[in-house]
Amino acid sequence: KYGADINVALFPYYNSDKLQYGHVEYYKLMLFRSKLIQEILASGINILLTEADATWLHNPLPFIANYSKLPGNFPNGDNNLATGVDMVLMDDKPYSRMVQGGFMLLKSTPATLSAWNELVDLQLKAVISFLELKKVTYSSSLGNEQYLEKRIFIRKARKGELNIKWLPDKKFVSGIWYKSHTKAHTTNEYVILNNWMAGLQNKYKRSFKYGWWYLNQTRLYGEGGL
Repeated sequence: KYGADINVALFPYYNSDKLQYGHVEYYKLMLFRSKLIQEILASGINILLTEADATWLHNPLPFIANYSKLPGNFPNGDNNLATGVDMVLMDDKPYSRMVQGGFMLLKSTPATLSAWNELVDLQLKAVISFLELKKVTYSSSLGNEQYLEKRIFIRKARKGELNIKWLPDKKFVSGIWYKSHTKAHTTNEYVILNNWMAGLQNKYKRSFKYGWWYLNQTRLYGEGGL
């Protein structure tokens, strides 16, 4: 049940094949998502993107709101604290600057729109290329949005065309966190993603193991995250 002050919009998507990384259907879904984000940004709406399997151990919204007002990693001359950052990004792997597409703040600025439009164009070209090859599986960085985002965003930031800021990698972590943590007890992390794990069933099991699953079989809330 949603609160009366929460607006929910559903955009159905139907795929013709089982979704799996590297499959054409997977790249088509990612293109659908990117185009939806593109449309929202073009409407002048800022986006805090989070994936459904992310665990929020603390409310990240006040942190993100304050963090986004700080000067970015690559200042482009706009030092206004309210508007100086176009994107707040999360690193999928510490020190790799691989953009984590499952958690990011995107401000509806001309710089963000320019970068995102380029991303959508490249994703579309990749999907068309895959379909022309008539292959079901085509595992390549050519259509992977994370590789494309890193390439586009870093290039534009270094040229002063995009102002980005990276979230602290000790507070906002990817699924790599699970490799070095055997228990759920933690107080430092704000958000932990459930990636770096293949298969939905494996993700379910890992969430249950750490007590971070929201609903049990009777649809009751568990004792996990927020």
